[in-house]
Amino acid sequence: MISQYVKELEKLGMVIKEPGGSHGKKRVKLTRLAELYLDIQEKI
Repeated sequence: MISQYVKELEKLGMVIKEPGGSHGKKRVKLTRLAELYLDIQEKI
């Protein structure tokens, strides 16, 4: 279920997947777009 949410967020340009290190795991990181969106939401 979580992977589906991550895929949708990735399509929207809100997250990117990066190599996480051991065992081929990926790290999910917010993009600048997502950070700006969250910043705006805090101010509303």
